[in-house]
Amino acid sequence: MPKIPHSLVGSRLAVYLLAILMLLPLLACGGLAQLEQAAPVEGAPGWACPSPTPRPWGPSGPEKSRNPLPTAVPSGHQHYDIEYYAEWEQEYPDSTFRPFPSPTPYVRMGTTSFFGRRTRIPPAFALVTATEGAVQADGQQLHTIRIEWTNPTSRTIPIHYGTQVQLTGVTGVGGRVATGIWATSSAALRRAGNLPDDADVGLPTAIPPGVTVVDVPILAPQGTPHTVALTLHWAAPPLPPGTPTPTPTPNTDLRAPGAQTLSVQFTNEQPDWYEPDEPECLHPGAATPWDDGAGEGMRAVPLDLPPGASRVVQIALAQQGKPYIFGAKGPHAFDCSGLMTWAYAQVGISIPHGTSGQWPGMRPVPESEVQPGDLVFFAMQGRGIDHVGMMIGGTRMVHAASPALGVRIDDLNSPYYRVPGRVQGFRTVR
Repeated sequence: MPKIPHSLVGSRLAVYLLAILMLLPLLACGGLAQLEQAAPVEGAPGWACPSPTPRPWGPSGPEKSRNPLPTAVPSGHQHYDIEYYAEWEQEYPDSTFRPFPSPTPYVRMGTTSFFGRRTRIPPAFALVTATEGAVQADGQQLHTIRIEWTNPTSRTIPIHYGTQVQLTGVTGVGGRVATGIWATSSAALRRAGNLPDDADVGLPTAIPPGVTVVDVPILAPQGTPHTVALTLHWAAPPLPPGTPTPTPTPNTDLRAPGAQTLSVQFTNEQPDWYEPDEPECLHPGAATPWDDGAGEGMRAVPLDLPPGASRVVQIALAQQGKPYIFGAKGPHAFDCSGLMTWAYAQVGISIPHGTSGQWPGMRPVPESEVQPGDLVFFAMQGRGIDHVGMMIGGTRMVHAASPALGVRIDDLNSPYYRVPGRVQGFRTVR
């Protein structure tokens, strides 16, 4: 399947805007009712690749240096003050800047993935590809979307392929991407099977446990499939027993319910951002073992929304996996303060731009009163405020970390952030 040159990806914005337009055909054909009957997505989508073994660091790794202690030892044995490599030094020994903790990209999260990359859409995994077929007498072309499902649970997951799978982009002559919304139909199913016009046809209505492959034929304009969308029912996971009810805030926008649908886009492209020295991805999206709840062999990166997460937190979490670009204000790339400003703007709240505006321009809040959606500020270089993140629950935050790491989740309890003076304080709009 040919790759799309980056110069032709200018239509990407139009493709993303289709996620909003998708609700229109769903309303017209009863698709929302179908989605309500389908099992909801149980966590944020993500994929894992590559999955190299981290280099050892700390006391379990090699020594960085050892200095003899001045204290005399009667036994004649010299004691040493041993310094070990930090994790970032082992991962990036030649780096001129200090990356954030856990730099190995075991999990990428977000609602945009790629053809041939196994993507976790909890509780199942989907590997999506698409190919063009025969041109029909009416000028349309028969495309086939193939979905390889891996359902590691013991339960059956309802799905309605007619409303939940759409071809939303086709690359035509000259590399131009035509955007639209094309779904399967009885005519496409009959033509794919070379069946008579009155043949009874249909697709499965559920994803059974184990591995299954489903081909979804779609009649659309001529060209190469460029973008496929899975539109799914989304529901926040139930709160654990005993979770305290968040204190209501005066700002009603923060308490507004989020959308009840989630669109995961799969594109015929390759990402234009990589980790430093990222090895070739020989098994795209590999996430094993498949055992339900086993963690898929990934780093401890949360895949679920934190209990009691507000709408603005959900919006910020949905940006995980997008690249960091200095000065970028979204929606396709962010810097640290840009992510904060953009996320709040989506719920109709204006906050100052830049850390230099957000730190003095927002109300201070004690650490003991911090709630999800509040901002945490840092002095990474020891020369004043130069970084910001959004608290999502407990000690975790989501932030645009660095050019190497993009938007991701980190924990303030990690050794990197416990350096005295690194965390400067918290601010809120509540």
